Amino acid sequence: VKLETILNAMDAWEAREEMQYGVIDTITKFMEKIFMDRILVKGFDKFNQIADMTYQILNKIKTSRLNWVVLAHNETDFDSSGIKVDRVRQFGKLVGEKIEIPSEFSNVLVPKVKRTEGRAEYVFQTQSDGTNAAGISEFRIDEQGNVISALEFEEPNDIKLIFDKLNAFSNG
Repeated sequence: VKLETILNAMDAWEAREEMQYGVIDTITKFMEKIFMDRILVKGFDKFNQIADMTYQILNKIKTSRLNWVVLAHNETDFDSSGIKVDRVRQFGKLVGEKIEIPSEFSNVLVPKVKRTEGRAEYVFQTQSDGTNAAGISEFRIDEQGNVISALEFEEPNDIKLIFDKLNAFSNG
């Protein structure tokens, strides 16, 4: 994996005025590829490289005019109290402890599968239930002190619908 190739592709997307969105599918596979390309590297160097390259991509996203969708694989872990939590799968402690990928974004959607009557319904959770990093920055406080959110606690698995709702809320 060459970081320059990825950053150059991001610059090319940015330069195209008709582009509104960029997608990275997935940041986890990117980290995995760096790890596996450097599997024989001894010590912490490969983890430092993973962290550095991931951080550069995240910084490029922060300065971009595009709306970015960054997909990641999750894994179930346990916090210091033994409570089960879902988090972004990462390679090495440095990324998880120092970068904390979800905190780099304004809006974090967590996919959920709801099973009812033998059917699976796929939704996005938009607010944390205490076991994940879901959250959105698009909300207001009304005159009575109530929080008005751009999105419901769960939304259909439709990223265009999500962007439409966020844009309407921001512009309305």
